[in-house]
Amino acid sequence: MNRLLSYTLFFVILFFQAPAFSAKTTRSCTAKYMLHIHHANQQHGGPIAKKEMSSFTAKGRCGKTVPNRCRERAQAAALVCMEFHYNNDFLTTYTNNKAPYYCSTYRNIRGYHIGQLATKIRQTACGAIAPRSGTFKVKVISRVHGKNKCAVDKPLRRQGTQYPGSLPLRKYSSRITLER
Repeated sequence: MNRLLSYTLFFVILFFQAPAFSAKTTRSCTAKYMLHIHHANQQHGGPIAKKEMSSFTAKGRCGKTVPNRCRERAQAAALVCMEFHYNNDFLTTYTNNKAPYYCSTYRNIRGYHIGQLATKIRQTACGAIAPRSGTFKVKVISRVHGKNKCAVDKPLRRQGTQYPGSLPLRKYSSRITLER
């Protein structure tokens, strides 16, 4: 009888504790594009201008006891979003100012409001170098930040050759080239 009471008590405690172990939680990271603008023929030294562009939030879900895993998932979602859009901006789907699927709430991304990424890069870079003229190159960096396991700066690289690498800036007789 004593043993039966012990087992019953054990299973009652386990039953009421199970939801605490299986509970889900959400953590987030903030992400943005960073533009580092250099003169086209510059070999050494830092950029002549740095500009932040379009901040948004990525969320990750996981068990309550492993919040850093949530942040790792949020970081991964932000990087996938930025890399996909950077490499597929030439698709006609995004020319109507809609963000790609990988940058939507379906993929745990909130506040991503860029449709035509190349146009946004051109406008932001142009504003950063005005009133200079000449030829410039832009390195686009995906920056993710937040608490533990969020932080990363990753240069974005073009995959393939379908996307034009050079963006003319007519307003200031300048030319922007995206680094590969």
